[in-house]
Amino acid sequence: MFVMLSTIGLFLYPMKMLTDRIGKGPSFAVGLGIAAIACVGTFFLPHHPTPLIYLIGVLAGMGFSAQYVCPWSMLPDVIEYDELLTGQRQEGL
Repeated sequence: MFVMLSTIGLFLYPMKMLTDRIGKGPSFAVGLGIAAIACVGTFFLPHHPTPLIYLIGVLAGMGFSAQYVCPWSMLPDVIEYDELLTGQRQEGL
């Protein structure tokens, strides 16, 4: 868990740079794809303790960093888009 959480912290800024380069939606999809690969990789680990779990933790941290950056940066865009469509500020609803 420590490996994954520290990797998330290290990859917050690179994920923000990726978001600036290719957009919020595509970078969120890339991050979730990387996290999905890590989660699927856990099913193929042996049943005994192995150092491969650290590699999976790093890979999962890289992917899960997108979940910390992208949704909270998309929320204001959705609020502004809704105001553009309806003419009302209704984010409190």
